[in-house]
Amino acid sequence: MGTLYTRWNGRAYRAAQFAQQDGNAYLREIKKEARKLHALGVTDIAFRVDGGGGFGSTVIDGLNADLDLRRLFNSYMVAEVHFNASPRDPAAYADLATEIYAHTADALRSLALVNPPNALEADLCERKFGWVTSTQYQIQKDVKEIESKKKFKARVRRSPDDGDGCALAVAPDRVFVRRRSEDDEPRSGGYRSF
Repeated sequence: MGTLYTRWNGRAYRAAQFAQQDGNAYLREIKKEARKLHALGVTDIAFRVDGGGGFGSTVIDGLNADLDLRRLFNSYMVAEVHFNASPRDPAAYADLATEIYAHTADALRSLALVNPPNALEADLCERKFGWVTSTQYQIQKDVKEIESKKKFKARVRRSPDDGDGCALAVAPDRVFVRRRSEDDEPRSGGYRSF
């Protein structure tokens, strides 16, 4: 299952759910939701697309190529997100997934979740955090690391699709925007505990 989450006007909600890995189906629903938001007065929009799974490029390329949709908004950002990428703050987090989920926890203190699906609570609250010793950027420090999707799936018997979708929508833009000089250096492994 895939999900489309929207954050707007102090609220976050699941706008669509997908039962297949069809980039065109995702693209149609995303564009439909963007046009709905524009009709409600939204002038700035940011799309965060999970770059894993092999079909996100259809969505990313489609959003980047749609000049009519782009013209509806003053600010239009499309970000390809790889959950296993290096974090924006390597002194605090082991990977981008951990950082995104941590910021989501902070954001949900002031956002309303509208009609949250049952799976969302488990995805956000039951996914474990642990510690790993990181040597990224010549720092040896214990940093937070979220339980891998593979371990979560083995334990809960499903993928955290609602959690990932919500986290992509809710985390702040600064986590997804990289300066040109930054690159995603591979992270080093280390001690893990969950």
